[in-house]
Amino acid sequence: MGDVCDTNIGTLSSKEDCLIDYVDISSVDNQKKEISSYKVFKSSEAPSRARQLIQKNDVLVSTVRPNLNAVAMVTTETPNVMVASTGFCVLRSKEALDNNYLFHFTKSKTFINSLVKAAKGASYPAVSNADVYGTYIPLPPVKTQQRIANELGAVYVLLQLRKRQLEELDQLIKSVFYEMFGDPVTNEKGWTVHVLGELITNLRYGTSTPPIFSDAGYCFIRATNIKLGRIISRDMRFIDENEATKLEKCKLHYGDLIIVRSGVNTGDSCVVLEEYAGHYAGYDIIVSPDFTAINPVFINELINTSYMDRIIKPLTRRAAQPHLNAEQVKNLPIITPPLSLQEKFAEIVDQIESQKSLVKQAIDETQRLFDSLMSKYFDD
Repeated sequence: MGDVCDTNIGTLSSKEDCLIDYVDISSVDNQKKEISSYKVFKSSEAPSRARQLIQKNDVLVSTVRPNLNAVAMVTTETPNVMVASTGFCVLRSKEALDNNYLFHFTKSKTFINSLVKAAKGASYPAVSNADVYGTYIPLPPVKTQQRIANELGAVYVLLQLRKRQLEELDQLIKSVFYEMFGDPVTNEKGWTVHVLGELITNLRYGTSTPPIFSDAGYCFIRATNIKLGRIISRDMRFIDENEATKLEKCKLHYGDLIIVRSGVNTGDSCVVLEEYAGHYAGYDIIVSPDFTAINPVFINELINTSYMDRIIKPLTRRAAQPHLNAEQVKNLPIITPPLSLQEKFAEIVDQIESQKSLVKQAIDETQRLFDSLMSKYFDD
C-alpha cells in the first residue's frame, strides 16, 4: 500500500494560529465505519497527538487494537483545518488507486488479519504506520477498482438504509409509548402509581454459580444477551438437561422479565416471549408479573424509556461497579394505566416487532451479499 499511497502526510505547525477540527480514535464509529464527530480546538490548545493534516477522501486507519477495525473515510470538508490523531495511519491514494476501493479494502478480513498478525503488545496491541503501508492490496486497473467500489458501495448503502429502518422502528415503539402514556417519570397524565412489588407474583435471583456449558441444549441467557429491551442470540451459551435440572429457579416462563443486576449493563431488561419460555436465565433478577395487574411488554418498554436513566441508573451507582438488588427492584415506582390500554400497546408492539423481523431478515440477506462480494474481491 505504501507504493500506491502518499506516505508524506503534512503536520500541524506549532506556530500556526487557527481553529482545528480534530479526529481522534473516539471520533470514529467502528461499526458504521465513519467519523461520527469532530472536536474543535484552537491550534494552540490542541492535544499533543493532534498533528496530522487530513483532507477529503483520506482513509483513516486506527493503529491501536486493529482487531476492532476502526477505519473511516474523510467524506467532507469542514470550515476549519482538519487534523487527525497520530493514532491513525492516514492513507491518501495516488492515481493508481481509487480511494473508495481503498476504503472498502480496509474493511476486509484480509486487511484486518494482516494488521492483527503484525500487532505488538499483549494488553494494548498496536501496529505502526509501516505495518499498514506494508500491507499488500490487490490492484486491478483503476476502472476495475471503480466498478468494484461502486458495486460494494451500492450494497453497503442498502445495508445502512435497512439498519436505519430498524432503528426507526425501535424509535416508533418509544414514540407510541409516550403518545399513549406520557412521560413515565413526571406522569403528566396522572396514572395511578404502584411499586413494582405490588404488581408481581414472584421475584428471584438467577444462579450465582456458572454452569457447565454445552454446544447445544437450553439457552442460558446472560446480560450480554440483553440489548435494547430484547434478547439477542449472538454469543448465546447453552446448557444440557443435566445442568438444567440444577437450575430450576432460573427456568423462564412466558411473560417473565429479566433485569440485569450488575455490571455495565445494570438495569437493562427484556421480556421473555414464547421463543425463550422454558429456557434459563443467568445471573440476573427474574420477575414474574401479575398478568391481572400489569402487562409485561408494557413494563419492559417503560423501563427502556428515559425511566432507565432517570430512575434506575441512579440506584445502581456503587463504588466498585453498578448493582441492583431485589428490594430496589420491588420498590420501583410504576405508572399503571388501565390494563386494556396496556394490552392495546402490547398489540402495537407485536405488530412493529413483526415488521422488524422482516427488516432483520433483509439485513441478514444484504449482509451475506456484502460479505460474499468482499470475500470475492479481497480475501486470499
